[in-house]
Amino acid sequence: MTMIRDWQQEKEMWVRTLEKQTTEGLDTWNQRIRKASIADERGLRNWLSALGVTGYAQSLLVMERFGYPDFMLATADELIEPSTQYRSSREIQRQGSSTAEALSVR
Repeated sequence: MTMIRDWQQEKEMWVRTLEKQTTEGLDTWNQRIRKASIADERGLRNWLSALGVTGYAQSLLVMERFGYPDFMLATADELIEPSTQYRSSREIQRQGSSTAEALSVR
């Protein structure tokens, strides 16, 4: 049986990476970041790098501060549901077909 996965497992791995890299948990880092009042992603990345937080751990903290992409918040079912996953590409295909039809009429 195939197991359907979403991004939650990846996030859990990134939290473990953060804890291994810094010996501090996600809540502690989120509090530090709030206290630091860093206004933009670049500033946060520079600040974290100076503290030795890099890679997935850094990306996790940036997303915690500035928001996760939609695909990371979607459930596994939403990620594989063709009607939602490919909606925009189907719209593009329809528009392309309409354009091609209009051009071939000339």
